[in-house]
Amino acid sequence: QQRMAWLEAQLADGNKQKRLASEQEKARAALLETVRRLAPASTAGGFGRRRGQLPWPASGRLVESFGDRLETASRTTTVHNGVTLQASPGAPVQAVAAGTVALADWLEGYGQVVILDHGDGYHTVSAHLGALRVATGERVDAGATVGTVGDTGSLRGTRLYFEVRSRGVPEDPLRWLRK
Repeated sequence: QQRMAWLEAQLADGNKQKRLASEQEKARAALLETVRRLAPASTAGGFGRRRGQLPWPASGRLVESFGDRLETASRTTTVHNGVTLQASPGAPVQAVAAGTVALADWLEGYGQVVILDHGDGYHTVSAHLGALRVATGERVDAGATVGTVGDTGSLRGTRLYFEVRSRGVPEDPLRWLRK
């Protein structure tokens, strides 16, 4: 509670929000560069045909959607390249489709991250994980637990941040996940 009160006070400060937005932009750029540096995706998998059919990566409540948003205190526009779910600490995070773990590590601004290569140029990103349950290079099946919900790298508490990328470009995950 003390940590959240301190964080709310920091976010209410417009200058600090501008610095935070700048740091978030640097983190987004680093994530994009990380995905681009990954080994080229395989051409097998059929991920692209699964739009609207993928299971949710964790049980939770959607608290942030994909897209730009205006931070009212600082009047700064921030980009949100994924969705954020508020979920129970330690809840399992699953692979939405079979793939290979392209990265399972700490990434500045995202905390503990798992990036899965699903083939055909598609990757998914699960961030702010409490624990990693896979290692880079490991092959995982759809539904396999890749980590747990946590608050690493998060400024808003226990949450799961999730992205879908096509050839490095972020796409709205809500178009991929089952309704």
